[in-house]
Amino acid sequence: MIEQITKRQAKGIVAKLLEKDSASEDLKELIYFFASPSPKVPQNEYEWVAKFVSKQHIRQCFNYVYVKGKDIVACNGHAMVIIENTKNLKDGYYDYVKKSGHVPNGELILSQFVPYSSLHEFPDYKKVFGEDYKSILYNYNSEIKEYFKQGYYIVEIDGMTLDRELFNLVECCGKYHTAPQTKVVDGISQPSLIMKTQFGYAQIMSILFHDKPNNSKNAK
Repeated sequence: MIEQITKRQAKGIVAKLLEKDSASEDLKELIYFFASPSPKVPQNEYEWVAKFVSKQHIRQCFNYVYVKGKDIVACNGHAMVIIENTKNLKDGYYDYVKKSGHVPNGELILSQFVPYSSLHEFPDYKKVFGEDYKSILYNYNSEIKEYFKQGYYIVEIDGMTLDRELFNLVECCGKYHTAPQTKVVDGISQPSLIMKTQFGYAQIMSILFHDKPNNSKNAK
């Protein structure tokens, strides 16, 4: 008896087939079935920024929304977003509370989290974005390609490989972006894209793929 596989396993099988036969229109149509649906536009800036909070990141600061002065920031290790602190929230780490009968619009609630080491402190987000991120040209036009690679659903812009799901979370709120930027992360130069939305700004890091080693007998 053949065991029924999960949707995730089926997606992996189709993705591997597509890597071998990237020209197959049938496989392309099939892989879109497994793609995450386009996200709905958040109702407010807090809901949007909270979408970029990690759930169980090893750097615990990424599991919260961070408030510092006039800025509200969130980062999941692959993308960072920043909005203006218009309600003058106190500096600190916040949890996002979804809208309910008692919270009609969703709110940020001050958390008791305190970083116990420098590793768990929020990084210098101004250094990540750069001081002039608000004045950069944001109507840059470029060709956008979509495909699967090594299990990722990719959006390619000017040679940068971006996670499609992260890209869609930003693009649903605004389609203006810069030319590719280059940031140094842990000593490694990594391309990124800064995008402007109706709520604030986002920076998505490019996925760095490494060629698989050649394990053939003739490889030296």
